[in-house]
Amino acid sequence: MLEDFLARNIPNDDKLMPYVDKTMTEIEEQGINEYKAVHKPKARIHNWLAWQEPLGCPMGIAVTKRLFDLDTELCRSFVSWTERLFKID
Repeated sequence: MLEDFLARNIPNDDKLMPYVDKTMTEIEEQGINEYKAVHKPKARIHNWLAWQEPLGCPMGIAVTKRLFDLDTELCRSFVSWTERLFKID
């Protein structure tokens, strides 16, 4: 999922993601989460985005604002794959 890809590009020193994970664990332990297990990555990234400026920052805006670390091997591999797929020179 796109959410998994983007979550892997949140900077390692991000201060909010540990709180997102803690909060999600707590609501799951209490049985009050409203998301299915299969949708947990989606809930995780959107929770993190909800705490960004602007609040509830859409993924596209978050990419544009460089909230994600896009200078990673993962991103370079993705761009390379996309270029080969669409034969972009």
